This record gives sequence, C-alpha cells and structure tokens, in this order.
Amino acid sequence: MSDQRPSRRSAVVGTAAAAMIVPRHVLGGSGYQAPSDRVRIAGVGVGGMGRRYLDGCSSEAIVALCDVDHTFAAKVFRKYPSAKTYKDWRVLFERESDFDAVIVATPDHNHALITLAALRAGKAVYCAKPLTHTLHEARLVTKAAAASGKATQTSVQTAGSDVALRCREILRTGVIGPIQEVHVWCDHPLYPAGQVRPADTPATPEGLDWDLWIGPAPYRPYNPKYHPWIWRSWWDFGTGTVGDMLCHSLHVFFEELQLDAPESVHGSRSTMHGGLFHMDAEGKETLPPRITTPETESYSSVIAWDYPARGSHPPMRLHWYDGGIRPHRPRN
Repeated sequence: MSDQRPSRRSAVVGTAAAAMIVPRHVLGGSGYQAPSDRVRIAGVGVGGMGRRYLDGCSSEAIVALCDVDHTFAAKVFRKYPSAKTYKDWRVLFERESDFDAVIVATPDHNHALITLAALRAGKAVYCAKPLTHTLHEARLVTKAAAASGKATQTSVQTAGSDVALRCREILRTGVIGPIQEVHVWCDHPLYPAGQVRPADTPATPEGLDWDLWIGPAPYRPYNPKYHPWIWRSWWDFGTGTVGDMLCHSLHVFFEELQLDAPESVHGSRSTMHGGLFHMDAEGKETLPPRITTPETESYSSVIAWDYPARGSHPPMRLHWYDGGIRPHRPRN
C-alpha cells in the first residue's frame, strides 16, 4: 500500500468537479423541471373530458392535439398554442412520432381503434372509461397492452381515494366475513334515455367532421341529439349508465373479491323511472314519457352478475341499479 498523500492540486480539482455536480432544482429554481424530464403527450378527443385530462398534465409537454370538432375544441387549442392540431387521429400518428403518451377521450365507440394504434406504435396510453365499446374490443386491448409493456391506465379517478382504499382494506382483511352479495346503484341516466332515432337531418356545424366522429359505428346523419355530450345513452356510440358509472365502484371489489368473467348475467330495463324527474317547458317537474326503444338505454335498469366460488370466496352476485332504483333494505 502506498503512503503517498494526494497533492494539493488533485484535491482542488476533485473539489471543483464535485462542485459542478449539483441538483437540477438549484440551477433552475424551486420546482424547476428540465425539458428532458417532461412527458411528451398527444391528446385525441380534447374538446370534452379530454380537456380536463390535459389540465392534469399541463406541466408536461402537450405536443399534438386532435379533435373531429375544431369549433368544440377551440378553447383547448388556444390553451396549448405550441401543439400541432389535427382532425384525424390517423394523420396525427402518421405525421407525429416524437411523443411518449396518448390521452384518448373520444366517445366510447372510437376508444379501441385509437388505443390499439397507440400501443402498437409503442406509446403509453391513458384512455377514458369505459375502456372500449364491446367485450371483444376489451380483450384485444388487454392483449395489446400486455404485449406492449407500456404504461396504460383508464380514467377511474376514484381508484386512489381514501374511501376506495378504506373499502378495499375492509374487504382484504375479511373483517366483515365472506361476501355473497354486492349492491351498487346510481341516479343516472342524466343524459336523455328512451330515445328514438331522430328523423330530421340538420346541417353539420362548421368545424365538425361528422364522418370522422362516426368512425366505426353504423352511419347516422348528424344530429345534435348525438353530439356533443349526449351520445352516451345511444348504443351505437356509448355503453349507457353501466359503462359510464359502474367502473367507479366496481374497481373497489374487482381485485379484492377476485372477480373475473361471471358465470351468467341477468338484466332488465324499464320505461318506469326510479325517482328522477324532468323539467317541462314551464319549469314543472314531470316524469319523462314512457318510450321503449332498442336505440338507447331505458330510464332505469337492474342487472346482476353471478360469480362462482373463487379461492376463499363463496359464490357471489353483483347487483346494479340505475335511474333512481334502489335495492331493498335488509329487514334487520
């Protein structure tokens, strides 16, 4: 072992080099984020809920925005002036490659096509719920997400809430014993239900590419009864109140109770409304008209999923009620 001590010069050089290695926030100030640390995001369907998702990512780099209705999305385009804008998500994917993640917030019927294309392009995905329009699409997206190895998430904002976490803890510990029934209910639909296909064909608003909005759905002429916002109850485009709202509760039970594909599903719908009233033209509360239609969801529904025994869990039935219907209260 040498007994030579480091020279003064080597000590000074070492000290100087160490001084040059400083935390990034010291150079850029408190809260500084280097451009290289920012996620580069493309948003598809940004005029509605997509606007709120982008708000949550506004500190990142929003590099491209796509919406079939440039009038509806104009405020969002103005908020991110450096982002390139598109109407067709396919053109965005062809022309833009330097981004890391895609936010998908179109109506349900377009989710799967955009999500699959993003995953195959190696992009992370945040997709509005419900993840897809059909079960077949859900299976395709699940496989593609697993194969991509990229981060994927759907917009169930309540998943990390204190209430959800406490409920999961109760289920996980088994403190209330085996679960044989779960009841979930919702006052929706707040969007129009019991609708028949409109016969009028008004002009398509300026700025809207209706063919792109329709996408893979059966063609329907433009009508304000579809866009914006109120497409959810139409089976051509949405998944009704179940697809809109059940996920906000079901996620609490899904893993903890080891739920997968059910053995059977039972459902009924009604022209009766479970308690919500509509306002008429004079401002009076009235029950909505009773219309039975295959075009949209009805005013209320009751659905049950039956699950077999799973691990330590006994057979179980999951009940869903909407339109103001409630489960019967226990006698005791």
